[in-house]
Amino acid sequence: MSTWGTAWGLGAPWGAPAPGSAWAVALAEDRVLVQHPDQPGTRRFRDWIGSFASGLGDYLDVCDDVEAGFDLDFAVGAQLDAIGSVVGLPRSGFADLRYRSFLRIQILLLISAADERANWIGTHNNLLSIARQFIGPASGDPIVLYSAAPYSYLLSVPDVDTLLEMRLLARFLSRATWAAVLGQVVWILGPDSRWGSVHGAVAGSGLYGSVHGAVAGSATYGGTVLIGD
Repeated sequence: MSTWGTAWGLGAPWGAPAPGSAWAVALAEDRVLVQHPDQPGTRRFRDWIGSFASGLGDYLDVCDDVEAGFDLDFAVGAQLDAIGSVVGLPRSGFADLRYRSFLRIQILLLISAADERANWIGTHNNLLSIARQFIGPASGDPIVLYSAAPYSYLLSVPDVDTLLEMRLLARFLSRATWAAVLGQVVWILGPDSRWGSVHGAVAGSGLYGSVHGAVAGSATYGGTVLIGD
């Protein structure tokens, strides 16, 4: 394969397939003038040039290792914390799996703000994509988005377990919502959080608690968060 004929953008000068000591030596030797001997016992100049180039190849190997260590898909622990410090999103006590999802949303929002070609901010599909990324693909309950004239929406998001998570989701949605749009996010904290009805049974309805004493089987009701208020 020709030294100059490989593809660009593969992480090394001139699109080399992989950096490394052997690659750097071969690259340097390929540029030595043809009048310098290339036979065993007489190629001292070429070997001397190669000894300088091999260090560069080792350096590029280390650079690749550092880059791979902060790949969002594979980073763990302190590596994720370092990524979070760069993009402005602290861990706030979340485990690696959840924190990685939040970082992915934050990075996409930052990229979209810096690149007008990105299709991320403001559309219904964007809001739904953020909510789905936030709760993960394993949730069996639907995410529901209702639009209301002139500029408002109601978003129902399942499987958000704590107020801290809900506030973080609201932060993401606020950044992904156009100016002058009012949003309202509804989330459920328990399976018995629906109100009952005098007109018939309601699946998942619960009992009210009381300030006057404990109520056996009382429901855990969800709440709402306003976006853009």
